[in-house]
Amino acid sequence: MSRIVKKANTQARGRLRRQQLIAATRRLLASFELDQITLADVAAEAGASKGSAYHSYANIAELYMDVVGVIGQELFAAVAAPIEEDLDDWRDIFVLCLRRGTALLVSDPAARQLIHGPKSPPAIKRSDRANDLQAAQVILGHLHKLAHIETSSLTAETLYFAIEIADVLYCLSVQQHGEIIEQMAREGERAAIAYLELYLPS
Repeated sequence: MSRIVKKANTQARGRLRRQQLIAATRRLLASFELDQITLADVAAEAGASKGSAYHSYANIAELYMDVVGVIGQELFAAVAAPIEEDLDDWRDIFVLCLRRGTALLVSDPAARQLIHGPKSPPAIKRSDRANDLQAAQVILGHLHKLAHIETSSLTAETLYFAIEIADVLYCLSVQQHGEIIEQMAREGERAAIAYLELYLPS
């Protein structure tokens, strides 16, 4: 077997091992707090050796960053999916996009802890902010296409700020109730819409 083939096989095994560790981490976060889980715990949950886990990740914080990366991809895909509903009001379109994201967060304890939990490290918060900016750019595309909102009237940065306003309410809900309850989700939507109405027609 050539060195190139061996290297490719090693890389494939490494990717598979990381995927298994990420999946195991998400399962553990359904039952344990962020600071209760070690890399050894994840390895045991994944059915892998402790050494192989440390070969993939230097520490649990590094693994959490990869988990957030996967969650961010899932959130982006949910928001970016084509809108089939017959909507032309910018508020309805924006709220639909928000609810697509919150639906994933409501159903995924790992996402709630990592993105909105009080113990989430600053590096993860920064990563999530970057994901939100990407989501804002996608939402702007939806608004331009369906509500005919001109980019001169609204920027991705303004939409990003609106998402962050809603996000504050989601964080408060997770801290107070352990989850995003419907009342707080609706409050987040109302706050974000009120902000956007400063820039868009009411």
